[in-house]
Amino acid sequence: VLGLLPTYAFSIIFSPLLMSDEVSSIKTAWIFNFFYLIWSFFALLIDPLCKEFGSRKVAIIGGIATFLSIFLSAFAPTPDYLFLTFSLPAGISGAISYSLAFIVVSKYFKKHLGFALGITTVGGSLSIFLAPVISNYLLEIYGYEGAAIILGAITLNQCIGAMLYQPVEWHLKPIKSCSVAEKGYKDPTGWNRNPKETDNSESDNTKSSTKIIKKVTINENKSQADNTKLTNQNLKNILTNILKSTFKNFKLLKYMRVIFISSSYAGFFIGYLNFDMWIPFVITNAGYSLEMAAWSSSLASIGNVVGRILMTVLSDRKFFNASYSYMFGLFLMGSTTIAFSFANDIKFYMISTCFFGFSVGLTYSSSVTAMIKVEGVEDFPAVFGIAQFVQGPGGIIIGPLIGKIRDTTHSYKYSLWMLGVYEFLCVLMWALIPFAEKFDNWKYGKAEKKEEFRTCLSLIE
Repeated sequence: VLGLLPTYAFSIIFSPLLMSDEVSSIKTAWIFNFFYLIWSFFALLIDPLCKEFGSRKVAIIGGIATFLSIFLSAFAPTPDYLFLTFSLPAGISGAISYSLAFIVVSKYFKKHLGFALGITTVGGSLSIFLAPVISNYLLEIYGYEGAAIILGAITLNQCIGAMLYQPVEWHLKPIKSCSVAEKGYKDPTGWNRNPKETDNSESDNTKSSTKIIKKVTINENKSQADNTKLTNQNLKNILTNILKSTFKNFKLLKYMRVIFISSSYAGFFIGYLNFDMWIPFVITNAGYSLEMAAWSSSLASIGNVVGRILMTVLSDRKFFNASYSYMFGLFLMGSTTIAFSFANDIKFYMISTCFFGFSVGLTYSSSVTAMIKVEGVEDFPAVFGIAQFVQGPGGIIIGPLIGKIRDTTHSYKYSLWMLGVYEFLCVLMWALIPFAEKFDNWKYGKAEKKEEFRTCLSLIE
């Protein structure tokens, strides 16, 4: 909830800076999509960092980055400073918060994985509803600087939730073993010994302990020097392991199905976030207040929650197909985006944003489940990181292009049409995944058979 709060509060909390006469639509799109570029590149490092440091430490770093993205932006004198104060830390925090929420949950569940992921997405949708309302309320009472400081302090509570990211091994049930009496096991702690035996052992322990203390005092200087060498070696090993695992994950792009999955998922998120960013600008440009724009964004979040709850209920049913649900959600997103461009009344704006949020909820909840069914739980963290990586270059190209079209035509209509058509292309890419799987099996299946044949020959020789 708190990790994605800067993303959905962007258009409202920074409106005093972004709606000034000196700021163009291209610059606004560049600030937001540069944040998304940092997100996409850092997403590749999430899986290697969790393997080295654990998910809890990485999540706490994400909470601190979320706080800094809002708190530092409170003191930005011009929108240009948002590239450094907002886009950089918010991109890091968004990649950590969003990726770990699904990676950690997917490791905990096998039987009811779809239902668990659905609950995760429903919890994340609360930030979509709360971010515009809280941001507008704080702006009206405390102004820009005070509102940003308070909102940043709220997001710092993410570190408390990050402490609950415990490894799965902590909660696994131990294997049942035989009793102590059956094995004739002797207690090493000495609780069951006789008093005479304990007295003799204590006197021997005191003598041995004095010898050990003398040895420790002599070798203190040597151990400190050895520890410094070990820490340097450990840092090198950690960096090399992170780079190796990142490169290994990146090599999955050789598969055609991974390209289609990442491209379709990137298009979904680019279209969703850019449309959500432009909602306040389109409505205020039509002559309505910022409060009405905030309520329209909140209505979109209500529809989002309804769509996610529906997918949570249906995700583990036998008749449910996650791929069909994902494609239907993308098609509905494109249709409502184009319908939003023809709105002239605030009621129609609110209805279209509500249906858009519902379509986002369907797509959002089905995307991870569909991705896991295609690639499996083991390869999901790597493919999920690649899918987020593709979003960055796509957002840098499409986001400023939409802003350029708006500044050239002096209308948001054509920019929204472009976003709608882009979602339709994402439907087509996901529909081609079965053909991509057959192509990968045909292309790389031959190579695997040749390697098996060579290994058999080597064994025979």
